[in-house]
Amino acid sequence: MKKIYLFLIATVVITLLVLLFSFINRDRMMDRIIEMALTQNVTKTEYLENRDGIRVITLGTSSPIPNERNQTGTAVFVGGYFFLFDVGYGVIRQAEIENLPVDQLSGVFISHWHSDHFIDLPYAINRSWQLGRNKPLDVYGPQGLDTVLYGIEKFLKYEDQHRITHHGEEVMNPHHSIVNPRIIDLSQSSAAVIFQQNDLKISAFLVCHEPIAPSYGFRIDYKGKSVAISGDTRENCRILADQIQDVDLLLHEAMLKDVFVKGSEILTKNGNSRNAKILEDIIEYHTTPLEIGKMASEAGVKKVVLHHFAPVPDNLIMERRYKSDLGKHYKGPISLAQDGDEYYVSIK
Repeated sequence: MKKIYLFLIATVVITLLVLLFSFINRDRMMDRIIEMALTQNVTKTEYLENRDGIRVITLGTSSPIPNERNQTGTAVFVGGYFFLFDVGYGVIRQAEIENLPVDQLSGVFISHWHSDHFIDLPYAINRSWQLGRNKPLDVYGPQGLDTVLYGIEKFLKYEDQHRITHHGEEVMNPHHSIVNPRIIDLSQSSAAVIFQQNDLKISAFLVCHEPIAPSYGFRIDYKGKSVAISGDTRENCRILADQIQDVDLLLHEAMLKDVFVKGSEILTKNGNSRNAKILEDIIEYHTTPLEIGKMASEAGVKKVVLHHFAPVPDNLIMERRYKSDLGKHYKGPISLAQDGDEYYVSIK
């Protein structure tokens, strides 16, 4: 019993000494906390310096169905460039959480004009400039891009003015806030190279997302390696199947259609015919894991990563369903992406 008392007394004394030390040195400790916070969140500029492969980071992996994940958005580091492919809600915030060099964003590619693929575009433009982007930003997208960017320019007008007035043009250079619209026009072909520098080539190709048209997928080729991003598309899309031949990594959207059929039936039963129709409609222009697996197998895809989930596989039942359906035809590596996951295709 005496040992217990001595232990308790010693614990109290030590605690008091720690509190006293903390009080006396509180300013020094606060400085240390601030210093640690600033030095730990160092942006990953090495991703730009590494030119030995293609790095893919899934910043947003959800469809518009409400859940804790961000909407669609993918970062790609390749050949010294940092690109974003689609920027749904939460994508830019996730990029900063991952300590990506947002100030060195090279370009943004928009697959189509559904909000879950571009609603963060104003923030991508504004935030990269706030953080120090020192040149105009190239934005690639379908017809209508100029209208969208004109609206964003008006939307950000006062925000930009306030930043410039407060910090001065030397810090917030108004010429660097400019956006260069790069309209993707595939009216004369089903696919075309839209960016090419040295060993890097980025192509856009039409996908089957009618009545949303045009809608694009993208393929990145670099030093003999390749990554394809499907965009939103339905099954049996011949152009997509041609474009993903032998790619090293395929990032494809995925939907469990029977879940939506059941949901539509329940909504109809409960008298919510409006939302029931919406669920019925969206089934028509997305792809199931079973369909993806068959196409990927026939195309010789090296690895399949699913994203843009509807619904998200945040429990074991859904996770097993996505993997088992995909694996019925496709026998290669499979991954169900989460926000912040990284994939690397090495050229070595």
